[in-house]
Amino acid sequence: ERVAVPTGISADGRYLLYFEATGTDASSGVRNVGGDLMILPLTGDRKPSVLWSTKGAQIWGSLSPDGQWLVYQSEESGEAEVYVRRFTSPDLGAEGKVAKGGQWQVSAAGGAVPVWRRDGKEIYFLDPGGAMMAAEFAGGGATPVVSQPVKLFQTRILGGGGFGQRRH
Repeated sequence: ERVAVPTGISADGRYLLYFEATGTDASSGVRNVGGDLMILPLTGDRKPSVLWSTKGAQIWGSLSPDGQWLVYQSEESGEAEVYVRRFTSPDLGAEGKVAKGGQWQVSAAGGAVPVWRRDGKEIYFLDPGGAMMAAEFAGGGATPVVSQPVKLFQTRILGGGGFGQRRH
């Protein structure tokens, strides 16, 4: 019933990020319903753990190239949006979990499948209509600076950027 979907690996090769897809939500008909973001240490005991738990699915996690930030898709608001938060390795969190600290919304009106630019200075994602969006990112301080997303171009991705979004 559940399928692990790998979404990223830390630049130092220490962690694999993934989420578990649970198939189709019978009440809404949404496909690829996910659960919590998971992290698997690739050294030591290799015991997977949940990064944090919230209401709604947390999927498509990706670590910044410097390993300091995590971008992901969340449905905790009821719609798919892209967020970023500081990443702390599981061995530093309580009970092997990353504490739920501050998070900052990247997308302005829906977003899915976020990834980092190779140098970590921009976050790319799809909007609900399938447009490729970009938001500049600066994470040098305790609070990141994220620009208003801009449309780069329209994609022809089947289903647009509505992956995992709820249908009303």
